[in-house]
Amino acid sequence: MSIGLASCASGVPAAPDPALGPTFADIDVRPRPRIEEGAARGIAAARRLAALGRRGEAFSRLTQVLSAYPGALEAERALQDVLAGSRSDAWLRRRAERRLRAEPGSADANYLAARIEPSRVRQAMLFDRALAVDPGHPWARLGRAITLDRTGRFDAAIGEAWRVAAGAPWLDLPWTYLGQTALSRGAPDAAERFLLEAVARGADDPRPWIALASVYDDLDQGADASRAALEAFRRAPGDAGITWGLGRILERLGTGPDVEAVLRAADDVRSECARTAALDVFRGRILVSVGRFEEARSALLDAQRDGASPGDVAVPLRRARIGAARVQEAVDCYLADLPGDVTDVADTRAPAWSELVAAGSAWRDNDAAAAVRLAAALRSVGWLDELRIVLTRARSQFPEDAELAQLSAESDAFALFLEELGAYARELRRLHRRGVTVPLDDLVGRIREISIARLGRDVSDGIRVTSYPFIGAFASSDTSAGAFHDVFVEHGLLAVAGERSGRGAELLLGRVVSDRPDRQAVVLGEPVVCDEHWIESDGLPDGLAGLRSGMAGLTLDRLVLLQLDVIRHLPPEDDPDIPYLALDAGADGPGEADVDDALRSVATPSGVAVRIDRAVAARDPTGALALDAVLRHELVHVLDAARMLPPWRHMFRVLAFVAGHGFDGAAIESALEAHAAVGSIVDADEPRAALESLLAFLPAEAGDTAHVSGYHRAVAVAIDEIVSDPLSFQSIDLRWNVLQQMDRLTADEVRELGRRVLRRIQ
Repeated sequence: MSIGLASCASGVPAAPDPALGPTFADIDVRPRPRIEEGAARGIAAARRLAALGRRGEAFSRLTQVLSAYPGALEAERALQDVLAGSRSDAWLRRRAERRLRAEPGSADANYLAARIEPSRVRQAMLFDRALAVDPGHPWARLGRAITLDRTGRFDAAIGEAWRVAAGAPWLDLPWTYLGQTALSRGAPDAAERFLLEAVARGADDPRPWIALASVYDDLDQGADASRAALEAFRRAPGDAGITWGLGRILERLGTGPDVEAVLRAADDVRSECARTAALDVFRGRILVSVGRFEEARSALLDAQRDGASPGDVAVPLRRARIGAARVQEAVDCYLADLPGDVTDVADTRAPAWSELVAAGSAWRDNDAAAAVRLAAALRSVGWLDELRIVLTRARSQFPEDAELAQLSAESDAFALFLEELGAYARELRRLHRRGVTVPLDDLVGRIREISIARLGRDVSDGIRVTSYPFIGAFASSDTSAGAFHDVFVEHGLLAVAGERSGRGAELLLGRVVSDRPDRQAVVLGEPVVCDEHWIESDGLPDGLAGLRSGMAGLTLDRLVLLQLDVIRHLPPEDDPDIPYLALDAGADGPGEADVDDALRSVATPSGVAVRIDRAVAARDPTGALALDAVLRHELVHVLDAARMLPPWRHMFRVLAFVAGHGFDGAAIESALEAHAAVGSIVDADEPRAALESLLAFLPAEAGDTAHVSGYHRAVAVAIDEIVSDPLSFQSIDLRWNVLQQMDRLTADEVRELGRRVLRRIQ
């Protein structure tokens, strides 16, 4: 199947794919007035600057355009795209609200306010107001489609998108939405058709090309996937999110010519990009994937010197070093970056790390036995990609060595086993998005089938499932026996299979870095005992790896999992040329919170969590304080489990707790999460690190996860405490929204706030 646009049918289909919803209805969507040529040039220049990561310059260019062409919708949309998620997003909302107050009957004013409104309920209301004024407003109608999608009304959402596609044939956005929706619902062939319609209309938008790369990846069309990834990269080379996501596709699928084209494109724009560190990480990862290890090492060391996140650089740099036969350097640098004392004798993984150090120092390029020893050591710590690099090199040198041949065959079989598990995990997530839940027994059965086919034995043997009233059922390889324990342990991995009530089964995998059984700690003044694991997920199959995006920990009874590579990843800094206008007077004058709702609003985070994260990282670049905060959160869960599990030993306490939350599993989980988040603020060495974790999930809406709703409630209580007693929290200025200022709180103020909130939510 060719990626060429010749395969894209022109015009609008007479009806949508039957699997995706109803046919479109005619609607009068009038073409927008042609934008002034000077404004168009300025907007195009600004979007290019933003695509290069130069958001501050893009912001300046757009303010010039809007000064010359006040109220131009395309320029306002571009300004929102540039500033959304920056430290000026609160200023952006105030700007939209001022225009809405001045022009309440304007469709454009309602649309622009809706587009950046964090509250989904208010956003839907604003889109409806825009359409009441102008039913043919194409962007407002597409915005309404997205709000319908978020509330689960998929057929209605798709119907709206088709109306826009029919009435505004010049617009690419409805086709991008239809393509992304088709992909998420497991229809890659339909997604391809829709996305090709989008790229035929929107020459400079990277989004349809990103989605096309995922489509072709899903269809196992590697050449097309890598070319689509290249097209997306060419359109936004300075976007760290794009380079990170597309790098994963190109690492797996890139061919020689495609890789060369990507590297040339990266070199062409390098001098123009604001952040070359992200670009060098991208180049390094691609070079590793094609075996150019010394070049990759050089690029990644450049990225490291230029301030790239440790979480971005660590894994590809390790692989580059091993591929360049610098094994001891790779091992020594990795262990030096680990938290504290994970190679201490109290850690059950310490012997594996010690053997890897010994095998790395003893390895010689001309010694088959040394290669076998190193391969076995790499497998035992879960460095599976590094294992393949070493085996490929050793097999080319010693093609007749029987032990190397056996290790290579076993490595290939296990890699296929994991890839098929990853494909099944992705399918489970697609089914969940469509409202289909799969029971845990079916997941276990599929593990059995795949393992017998690929490994010749039943890996599900010995799995031990524990049920939790109102929450779900879970099993881990660590707490199981037999093959389910042994196979994953011998590969340095930990597997967790689970089924949350009403959400269906999931399978998660992590590489075990540290394992400390019977760890003792004091939590909120009470002693607890747990089995603590630090895990990583880089290099494991998509859909299977880690504790899901943005999550750092998981607790099952006394088993505590903490994901190291999530915590080590620091958020990018804002472009220094973007002024911080969230609280400064700026162009707005003093923005006094004239109503109580504005003062207490929890729907306006304005990047506060990112600002706290960077402040904590500046104090502690090793990340130890962030690790401690995450661990404290999970230890509060262990304390709660000890207080209530097993239920028959704590019958009265458990009954009182579940009855107090209406026998509702989601409400119970929400309460437990709020307790853990606030408890970690009280106990953490750096309470602001724990506060950042609490604020990172805002804003929240009805229908969000139990985690988010619990955090939302805790933050609302915290704001109430600050407003009620401002003398105790003098860092906060009550003329402004409180949430936007919470990065100003001192460590002592945050800990005192945590104590007060904890008393109210227990």
